Amino acid sequence: MRETTKLITIEIEEEERQFQIKKMNAFDGAYLMKVVTEKALPLLEKATSVTEQGVPDEVNLMKIAELLPGALASLGADEMKKIMTLCLQTVYCLMPAGLEQVVDSRGEFCIPELEYDPASCLRLVYEVIAFNTSGFFGGKGLSSLLPNKGGSQPTR
Repeated sequence: MRETTKLITIEIEEEERQFQIKKMNAFDGAYLMKVVTEKALPLLEKATSVTEQGVPDEVNLMKIAELLPGALASLGADEMKKIMTLCLQTVYCLMPAGLEQVVDSRGEFCIPELEYDPASCLRLVYEVIAFNTSGFFGGKGLSSLLPNKGGSQPTR
């Protein structure tokens, strides 16, 4: 069965906080994939190992994590805010009274500590992107988008 939530812990104001990330619906997930592939596809070649035959093999997820901030930096201010809002609306903070959405449907912060904490917000955005794009391209992951250096296209 497909995972629809993921728990992560990050430190905010010297206190560890737990967050639940939920999968996006198909429309939002497809839009996110469009943006990610447009901006990150050129970076994938730098993060992908190649077999002896020149075929893309494994994507180094740690390398992607290093390159993703640069890809997101190429977004304009409006597009960056739209992506951040879209991502943060899928994140919920575990509070004593239950789950509290980080950003509501109007784009307003519901967790005051995060409103002026861009580092924590970007960390959550990266986690959402990774969670929502994992498995999107099947067994080969994001490497299935890269051209086969041996002349034929990888199977999908």
